[in-house]
Amino acid sequence: MDVHIPFCIFHSHWKMKITVCTRTSDAASTDTIEKLMTLLRNRYSGARQSDKCRVEVRLRRRRPGESLSSLHQGIRRLMALAYPTLQPDARESVACDHYIYALDDADFGRRCANGLRH
Repeated sequence: MDVHIPFCIFHSHWKMKITVCTRTSDAASTDTIEKLMTLLRNRYSGARQSDKCRVEVRLRRRRPGESLSSLHQGIRRLMALAYPTLQPDARESVACDHYIYALDDADFGRRCANGLRH
């Protein structure tokens, strides 16, 4: 990405300002490629990505019609992104808690949790 954007700008001879919109609908104008690249790095860097995934895995709930397998895969993917340095055993333990909570059915979650403990 670092090489591709300047290459495109140089060869396209862009004269306009580059505008990057945030999720809050505010616009941050950048007039140089360096400002744009700094903005993108700050927004999508590894630390922020991990924080975003931690929030997503915490808020994840089973969608209507979603299979248990699909829910499991989604939580494992988010856990790998949220906690890349956590030991696999610890990550699995935390993922199980998130999975049971994501079921959004206390009775079914309790039965699953009891099955894991045996």
